Amino acid sequence: MSAAVLPRPVAVTRIERAALASARLLTAWVAARAARREARRDVLARRIHAEQTATRDPRQLTYELACGGHSIR
Repeated sequence: MSAAVLPRPVAVTRIERAALASARLLTAWVAARAARREARRDVLARRIHAEQTATRDPRQLTYELACGGHSIR
């Protein structure tokens, strides 16, 4: 069998380079937006937890902690 002749690699054009940079920038922006969204969720979850625990009877919280975080009501 004869060896297949492969084409030489073509240089990346400026347009292709710009498209790659744009894709990287978009990917970084989406990742940063997701990280901000997750941070907001964490803050909100901590705030809700603080409000819930502040209004409860400390004995009930101790019981819930002893039961693995579950409450029987």
